[in-house]
Amino acid sequence: MLSRLTMKILPEGDLPFTVNHSSLYHGVLMEQTDAEYAEILHDVGLKPYTQHIEKYGDKTIWIVTTLTKEAKERIVDRIYRKKPDYFELKDKNIKLRVESMRHEETTYDSLVEKTYFGENSRLLDVQFKTPTAFKSEGTYVYFPDVWKIFNSLMKKFNAFAQDSSMDSHEVLEHLDAYTKIYKYNLKSTVFHLEGVKIPSFMGLMQFRINGPKELVNLAHLLMRYGEYSGIGIKTALGMGCVKYLKKETERGEKVE
Repeated sequence: MLSRLTMKILPEGDLPFTVNHSSLYHGVLMEQTDAEYAEILHDVGLKPYTQHIEKYGDKTIWIVTTLTKEAKERIVDRIYRKKPDYFELKDKNIKLRVESMRHEETTYDSLVEKTYFGENSRLLDVQFKTPTAFKSEGTYVYFPDVWKIFNSLMKKFNAFAQDSSMDSHEVLEHLDAYTKIYKYNLKSTVFHLEGVKIPSFMGLMQFRINGPKELVNLAHLLMRYGEYSGIGIKTALGMGCVKYLKKETERGEKVE
């Protein structure tokens, strides 16, 4: 089960927008679930949820996604049932007034049916909307890399898609061999977290996938899944949010 809760927030007080504040929103999110589940989430490695904030005019859009039925019920459903008028950033004594709330959900089977068995272009566009980075051997890695991007997606997919897991290593080798970063418009940035500056990147990227149609479709499926799972590290704190940009099959392009 995959779900997304989108909330339009108007902070009441002096709180200039920055994506780094998403870590504050994470604290608010944990206050909305029961203490037992919050403790479980704190102890696990891969988190079955993500959250991040975006800016639109004078309003903040707070988006929470979940990757399992349990996470949906114990995080998203609890908030959506209550429909609170506001949340509170207690450390800053600021209220976050909720202007609107929208809930959407789908299943893994539906995602696979619509994406993997759909018509997909060999070109795959994605927008990295919040700072994105990886970690390897204790070091932050902040340059986009095909292997690291799809390895992150496959680990998350295999961890939470109970009936649809894949042989990640062999498939990842094929994706890495047949996928190239074709175009990009990126910038380097940092994500501030509890006094630590995490080097990262944001922006637009286009991949070109060669090889068989099944590999093309799999790449699209994983990136579409990335809209729920995020990519890279600290997606529960606001990093690694991506938007899958659907491209129509190019005219004359034959994907077999």
